[in-house]
Amino acid sequence: MEKSRNMNTKRVICAFLIVVLLVVTLSACGKKPFEVRRVDDYFYEVGTYTSLDYDFVNDYFAKNNDNWGGGCSAVSVDINGTRLVGRNMDLNISNKCAYVVRTDISGKYETFGLAYTFRDISPDYEVVKKDGLGDTFEKILPFMCDDVVNSEGLHIEINMRHGETDENGNDIFGVEHTNKNASDRVYVFNLGQYIALNCKDLDAVREYLEKDVDVYTQKNYWSYAFVITDAKGNSALLEFGNGKYYWVERDENGVVAQTNFYVNEECNAKEDIKTGLGRYDTIMSGIKDVNSANDLYELMKKISYSWYYSDYDDCKKNHFDPRSEIIGEENDAGIDLTYDFVMAAKTEELISAFLTQSGEYVNSLSRDEKQAQNIYWESTFTEIVNPAEKTIQVRLFENESNLYRITFDGIEKITEIE
Repeated sequence: MEKSRNMNTKRVICAFLIVVLLVVTLSACGKKPFEVRRVDDYFYEVGTYTSLDYDFVNDYFAKNNDNWGGGCSAVSVDINGTRLVGRNMDLNISNKCAYVVRTDISGKYETFGLAYTFRDISPDYEVVKKDGLGDTFEKILPFMCDDVVNSEGLHIEINMRHGETDENGNDIFGVEHTNKNASDRVYVFNLGQYIALNCKDLDAVREYLEKDVDVYTQKNYWSYAFVITDAKGNSALLEFGNGKYYWVERDENGVVAQTNFYVNEECNAKEDIKTGLGRYDTIMSGIKDVNSANDLYELMKKISYSWYYSDYDDCKKNHFDPRSEIIGEENDAGIDLTYDFVMAAKTEELISAFLTQSGEYVNSLSRDEKQAQNIYWESTFTEIVNPAEKTIQVRLFENESNLYRITFDGIEKITEIE
């Protein structure tokens, strides 16, 4: 009897272990590697990636692009002995989510980043809320971070550059190869995450580009540029165009800045449409009065699209004339083209009236109404990044105005920029 009981016990234990093994096996095959946690409306934290599908990501972006419009601004500056980065990200969409994305890949530096994703590639807010990210978007999300910080305190910020063609339709600023002998071939938009994973400081980034990575842009399409800052206070602008890459170093005041036009002289001379001149001028004229992180934050707020879009007169008071936002060929009236949604305006009065009326209309809409109409513009991020402390302080979205501090330890809601 005792022997039989022992045999039954062993069978039960054996069966239990088989079930456990089966569950573990199935979980390993089918379970998501992380959970998506809602921080706030339109703001999610994505759990840590412990592996990345580089081949899938590289193949995806080699075959896909997106109808994205945006106007971002950034400046890296030393304030009282601490190097800070101020950054705006502005997109013409209002129905997408922001994500905090983390990686912890064996043999690489840990990273966390902020991503606010594109109109066609990423699922809408309601879809994410109901169904999650989806398999394809989940795989490419780590490489869509617009800002990345790694465990060494290296910060990479990304802005766009307009693609242009000559009279024969040839790509002017395209880059097919930067290093044909490199093992990693990377689409320029995804480069930020690659840099953060593999480089500890700015010197290492320079070496990485020279030896280890082959960067390309998509033909007749946007390129991207990066303000890169490390924990030691080193900072420079990295641009891609004319078939190669350029380093633009700090100016005589130690400032590194970019909006959406080429800063390096060679590309700038060939660029017909220069977007962001107004924002760039406001940064460079206002940076001399910045003495704290909060001062820098207030300066970046002055150049958010949704801010100047709704208050043209106030923009002028702050040396930001939207008519200089895009400079291109002269139109029939003999004046420079203005930025896209006021190109038809011929006088300052018409521009002011257009912006004021548009601002009043836009500000009267709910986010749902903006979503339905794809309204310009959403001010998506206003950030202050401290690479040495590995922190991003961020205000998300124009009308919700929630402030957060993001670190490797987590996300904390804050009341003011420090």
